[in-house]
Amino acid sequence: MSVRIDGDRELARKLNALPVKVRGKALEDAAKAGGIIFRDAVRENSPIRTGRLQDDIDYRVTKRTGDDIRLGVSWRTGRASRTPAFYGLFFHKGKNPRARKSGASTGSMPRYRFLDKAYDESRDEAERAVGAVLKRAIEQVAANG
Repeated sequence: MSVRIDGDRELARKLNALPVKVRGKALEDAAKAGGIIFRDAVRENSPIRTGRLQDDIDYRVTKRTGDDIRLGVSWRTGRASRTPAFYGLFFHKGKNPRARKSGASTGSMPRYRFLDKAYDESRDEAERAVGAVLKRAIEQVAANG
């Protein structure tokens, strides 16, 4: 998900007028507000097999450079044998059948694009949350001087 505030020129101008440290904190808080909404939508749309996938879906900041803050929502990753939710990738992308050495099939799994569905359902709400957090940060700085 990408949120740009270019459309609201006054908000962008006010945000750019903030001190760099305050602006960075405001942008991070705004990204987290949107990330929480998206994370909850992904949890709601994820398939339920054991419930571990829903429990392991979370968000985290993936990149932070200047005014560019990127936040990712996914299941916690690690070695497949140690991460209960590793199968989330198979649900999302699907899996083609393969033959084992013994000749038996590993089976297939159809695509279930729960990440895309969650994005489509929560995009507008997440954008509103991001805008509200940024507006609140600008108002706090303006009120304090």
